[in-house]
Amino acid sequence: MIEIKTSSLSDGGLNRGVFATRAIKKGELLHEAPVIAYPNDQHPYIEQTLLADYAFKYGLNHTAILLGYGMLFNHSYEPNATYEIKFRNYTFNFYAFTI
Repeated sequence: MIEIKTSSLSDGGLNRGVFATRAIKKGELLHEAPVIAYPNDQHPYIEQTLLADYAFKYGLNHTAILLGYGMLFNHSYEPNATYEIKFRNYTFNFYAFTI
């Protein structure tokens, strides 16, 4: 359903992303990305690394690094995917947002 590949739209070094391999219905689960959560007071250490660009807020007192394909879903002003945080499962679940 999804694969990681290089985007032809990017001219920089950050050009990998998640791409559909078939038609995907709106609301369909694309990926469950496990998380590594850490307390916010540890975030200054992450800010000194490349991982800072990939950290997500995770509740009130934590930040999370996503595993699996989670870090590779690209950002857009016109997104075609969205996510929900599933604290009970320790995942970010990504869903198709548009048809």
